[in-house]
Amino acid sequence: SVLNLAYPNYEVVLVFDDSTDGTEVFLSNYPDTSGRLKIIKNSRANGLAYARNLCVYYAQGEIVAFTDDDCSVDINWLSEIVEAFLENENLMVVGGFTADEHSGYSANGIFGFNMAFRKVIFDRFVFDTNFFFHKGIAHEETDLINRIKDHNYLTGYSPRALVKHFYSPAAYRKINQK
Repeated sequence: SVLNLAYPNYEVVLVFDDSTDGTEVFLSNYPDTSGRLKIIKNSRANGLAYARNLCVYYAQGEIVAFTDDDCSVDINWLSEIVEAFLENENLMVVGGFTADEHSGYSANGIFGFNMAFRKVIFDRFVFDTNFFFHKGIAHEETDLINRIKDHNYLTGYSPRALVKHFYSPAAYRKINQK
């Protein structure tokens, strides 16, 4: 879905974090006819925060938008994010509306599966690689957004920046339930 957006000029940076689920074979055979896809391969799994920092490093645009590998974005997702940033030059972070396709749960706000930043904010902040999704309540994006807010940067919400999340239980999520 990220390769089929209505927004005219963007790139997709995908970090392959050395998973063993068949992703590498899929990516090596994926016909990217758009020329938008840039794949960064880690030789070992370094975690989501590290992968997000790599995305920021390799991204060429002024806005860096994130979604997850178990999500599908609306065709106008990036257009809505860009519009929110254009409406307020002081806005540094934007979140959108996400619907979970399995549970019916929806998320309004800034979450890793639907968030965007002005790239310039990463001159001062990065995702903390000491956060691991499966080892606690707090997540790397929550930590980063809280640090950005603590320095009085403006965050916002674009309700029309739509993402469908196909969340499914994973073994590491069961740790949080205990």
